[in-house]
Amino acid sequence: MAANLDLPALKAEFARVTPIMQAAGQDAGAAEAAFKDALPKALEKITETRFRFEFLATPVRVMGDWMNGVTGLKVEENTLVLADGTIKARGTGNTHQIEADTIIFAIGDTVDKDFCVPVYNDTYMTVKEPRFPVDGLSYEAFNPDTNQSFDRVFLAGWARQASTGLVGYARRDGERAAKQ
Repeated sequence: MAANLDLPALKAEFARVTPIMQAAGQDAGAAEAAFKDALPKALEKITETRFRFEFLATPVRVMGDWMNGVTGLKVEENTLVLADGTIKARGTGNTHQIEADTIIFAIGDTVDKDFCVPVYNDTYMTVKEPRFPVDGLSYEAFNPDTNQSFDRVFLAGWARQASTGLVGYARRDGERAAKQ
């Protein structure tokens, strides 16, 4: 699938979001490199299907109808703001439509508050002084009612902190937590 990535569109998208990312203290070059580093390992292209990414856009409405199917996705443009010590995407009120014949909703930006692990600042709570730290990070779920970790419950990737980092970082995070 990576061989079908629309590279000119990806380059243009990073050019568009780089000033927003830099203003929030994020490294757009590292983010772009993470996408491109996977390309040499990609399987050969077997279709002319193409896909692209559009960052800092929140879905508002799927466009189309039952007879003709999906024709696009209306999105609200976002910017990055510092809120409660965390960088968050915030809507600007401006919308536009992305033409598409297929839409896959695959990424969320919040943790599931009904998962029975306490949440603070939209993040599952982890032990402040972990028994099993990895590079100074805690992966151990924390129960503030008992002031102890949940036995054998470890959090990683976006379960540890939703919508931060890149997919590759979430994978590395998961591998580190699994070693615990």
